[in-house]
Amino acid sequence: MSNLYGELARVYEIMYPSFINYQEELEIYGGYFKKYGKRKILELGCEANE
Repeated sequence: MSNLYGELARVYEIMYPSFINYQEELEIYGGYFKKYGKRKILELGCEANE
C-alpha cells in the first residue's frame, strides 16, 4: 500500500493546488501557531518520512 502512495505522490502534488489555496492554508496554520504558542503542527492523515 505504501508503494501506491509513493507512486501517486507526484500526481497529488500536481492536483493539490487546484483545490487548495496555499496562502489561505498558511494563514490558517499560522493562526494556530500564534493562538497556541506552538511551532509544529501534526496534519492527521499524513505519513511522516523522517
